[in-house]
Amino acid sequence: MTDGARLDVDHFVPLAEVYDSEHVPWSAARPEAYANDQGSPDTLIAVSAASNRSKADKDPAEWLPSDLGGNRAPLGAGR
Repeated sequence: MTDGARLDVDHFVPLAEVYDSEHVPWSAARPEAYANDQGSPDTLIAVSAASNRSKADKDPAEWLPSDLGGNRAPLGAGR
């Protein structure tokens, strides 16, 4: 893709999914901290705007391809 206007910076695991999965009340500062986390290469990713809209706030297990021919690195592996 060569047109940056067609890209979004998105959360690999959407904020809503993290919140729902943790089952622990968040402090007022926690959503903003997660939303702006640049300390991990696995938090924010560049994606096409179209794919960002289609995946919405789904868990990655619901939108990641199930088979990439063995080329999918585990989370935290520095994709």
